[in-house]
Amino acid sequence: MIEGVHIQQIAYIIFTFVILAYWTGAFVLLYHLIRFGVGMQPKKIAIIFFAGSLALSLIATLFFAQIALMN
Repeated sequence: MIEGVHIQQIAYIIFTFVILAYWTGAFVLLYHLIRFGVGMQPKKIAIIFFAGSLALSLIATLFFAQIALMN
């Protein structure tokens, strides 16, 4: 049982690291699109990217939580 707990904790840490790494990259991309984009087109792309990223992150978190609760 102890091994299962350690594996579960490692999975939580890996999932958290992946989400943080993704959002760090997404922030850099969003910042550059909004700050240095000329005109409205980059800003529209940035808001669409942000909305999609937020939705996919929430879905991934919900699926991970569901898998974690099944164990």
